[in-house]
Amino acid sequence: MKTLKRILAATTLLVTLGFASEANAQVPLENFFKNPEKAGYQISPDGKYFSYMAPYENRLNLFVQEVGSDKATRITSETVRDLAGSMWANGHRILYIKDTAGDENFQLYGVNVDGTDSKAYTAFPKVRTTIIDPLENIDSLVIIGLNKRNPQVFDPYRLNLNNGELTQLAENPGNIQGWMTDHNGKLRVALAIVDGVNTQILYRETEEQPFRPVLTTNFKETVSFATFTPDNKMVYALTNIGRDKTALVLMDPATCEEKEVLYTNDKYDISGLGYSELKKKLISRYGNRVLRCLLPCILLLYRVFSALPPFGRILLYSHAGR
Repeated sequence: MKTLKRILAATTLLVTLGFASEANAQVPLENFFKNPEKAGYQISPDGKYFSYMAPYENRLNLFVQEVGSDKATRITSETVRDLAGSMWANGHRILYIKDTAGDENFQLYGVNVDGTDSKAYTAFPKVRTTIIDPLENIDSLVIIGLNKRNPQVFDPYRLNLNNGELTQLAENPGNIQGWMTDHNGKLRVALAIVDGVNTQILYRETEEQPFRPVLTTNFKETVSFATFTPDNKMVYALTNIGRDKTALVLMDPATCEEKEVLYTNDKYDISGLGYSELKKKLISRYGNRVLRCLLPCILLLYRVFSALPPFGRILLYSHAGR
């Protein structure tokens, strides 16, 4: 009840601010399109640094700052295109992506925290790079997707960040929508769409073996592998097969046979879980009961939002999106 009262109070305040701001202030249109002063803060895996993107020569570039220090170091010098995104590869190296002249063929680059050893990992013409798995436990490797073989299809590759070596891990026949690795960074699961509507799980024990279909489900059924168990033999999965609500179970990835029900609730679906790579165990699970409780508040916000004049809508969205 306290949560509901707070949401209603915040909604009233935002609406009041929206109308007051429209009457008393004019915000320049370019403010809605210019680059932010700072954005995309991220902490390094070892906790010693944080990175962010900020304008340099009117283009978003990467800056790194040591925790506890007031001095930031710019480690990229792009002047033609903004960087599209970044992530920490390990405690001393950052990966970032950018395209060429707005072609959206994003390429992957890497640079050290002091701005040295800049590398273009996937600077292939008319080829787009996607991140499949950052492999947080393996400093020198990352799993990426490239449409190098076929512009319409992304194949998975293992990228060695030290020497730039690319190793193709499988060939996507065209219907693979997702991939999954174990805790050793081995690509062992694929998720495909078959017959246009059904979902199929494919599995292999090792990367030397071909993928084989294990289970096909329709739109009414759910089987979703979340992560492998610490020994990489079983998977933690979410499924509603044989039950009314989605449950968290232990499952054999080679057969999709349930081994043990780990958690279920007769009032709501389990929609996700938290796994600690540090502790090597499950640490949380969550469902959509909270969303159901907040639905009346969301509907109220929508109705208020729809009634606002254009400028009031912009202000409300800006505050609610923070």
